[in-house]
Amino acid sequence: DGATVLRCTSFNLYCGKSSLFGAEVLLAVEGKEYAELRMRVEYDGYVRFKDGGQKPSMEVLESLSLRQGKNSLEARIHHPSFLGRRQGVACASVWLWEEENEVCVVDVDGTITLSDKIGLFASSFLSASKKIGSVLSRTRWRREEDAEEAAGASSTSKMSSLADALRNGYVHEHVDQVLRVIGSLNVRLLYLTARPISLTMRTKTFLDHIGAPEGAVITMPHPVVRSLGTGHEDFKVSVLLQVRDAFLDASPFVAGFGNQTSDVQAYLAGGVPRSRIFIVDKTSKIRTPAGQHEFSSYLDLSECLPELFRDERERRKAAAATSARAEEGKQEESERVEGEEEAEGDSRESVGRERGGEGGRGEGESEGGKSE
Repeated sequence: DGATVLRCTSFNLYCGKSSLFGAEVLLAVEGKEYAELRMRVEYDGYVRFKDGGQKPSMEVLESLSLRQGKNSLEARIHHPSFLGRRQGVACASVWLWEEENEVCVVDVDGTITLSDKIGLFASSFLSASKKIGSVLSRTRWRREEDAEEAAGASSTSKMSSLADALRNGYVHEHVDQVLRVIGSLNVRLLYLTARPISLTMRTKTFLDHIGAPEGAVITMPHPVVRSLGTGHEDFKVSVLLQVRDAFLDASPFVAGFGNQTSDVQAYLAGGVPRSRIFIVDKTSKIRTPAGQHEFSSYLDLSECLPELFRDERERRKAAAATSARAEEGKQEESERVEGEEEAEGDSRESVGRERGGEGGRGEGESEGGKSE
């Protein structure tokens, strides 16, 4: 009927301190607190709404006056130990997307970074002090200088910052270019990573440092110990299904980037087309699961992306048109069957009345005969 309907994924917040059990948490969107967005710290450290869930109602969402794209979100913990201290605030974002928007899912470690473990370790230090960054950069520089001297060559460049070290040593070359091309095609980016929730802000800082376009970042809603275990595929499937449900009628996913077989399984379960799942290895070579496409690098892929996304959009439009025609056919068939059933019912009623009338006259004649 044209009314706006808002649906969302879970609001994940973890405190990790049992001493905060029972503390009230108020959520502020764009700096404004909403009494309806009131949560509570549970004994296990997780924060939930009063109904025990992690999603606000549709009515509450509609009252937030969200704008398209990114909206700032602050979780403000009201507890005596946090009064007047910044530690009592957790920052996040709420992204508002339209139903017709297309979404590309991107894993981080091993997909943007060269390695799962090294990438996680290295990028986690982007928010560290400049002093630490300078020390690591000098260490890397000395290592490169020693190698060049052993080869009889002189060094001509130096690493000036930790960000440069990460870009040149721990990130797939030209991955930022691919992400920017995707963004330029008006596709929304969802960075979905099995990193622990405590590294959310550092992950955002890392993505910003390498030049990746801004997008929604969703991490595992667990502390470090639990995130390092198993269950990564189940977590990603759960998130993708929540996002898909928020779009009501159809999957919004047009592509997915990962580096593990588990990423393929999760993306397929979430509704990402198999032909648009891109798996990258440690040498930056990229392929699709069924082998339809292979690319020697992210740079090679970036040149083909506009055509690949155009083909996918045409496929989705054709599928939507086919689905609409099938739905119209079902509706017409349903109306036809309903009409036939009504006509058959009217016919039965008419025959019943006629037979009833004949039966009445027969009884009258019989009784009349007896009377005579």
